[in-house]
Amino acid sequence: MVRDRIGPVAAFKQGLIVPRLPKTRLGKILRGTVRRVAEARNGLCRRRSKIQSC
Repeated sequence: MVRDRIGPVAAFKQGLIVPRLPKTRLGKILRGTVRRVAEARNGLCRRRSKIQSC
């Protein structure tokens, strides 16, 4: 229904509930860090990272 009304950009495939998100001092979510953690969990590491599982 969302995909039909708004478009594919608004419809996501998978969601995950986490206890907290990495944020800056101003309270903005660090989307790049979240993306790298998600890629590390799925085995899709592209570059060296400080994330343990890479």
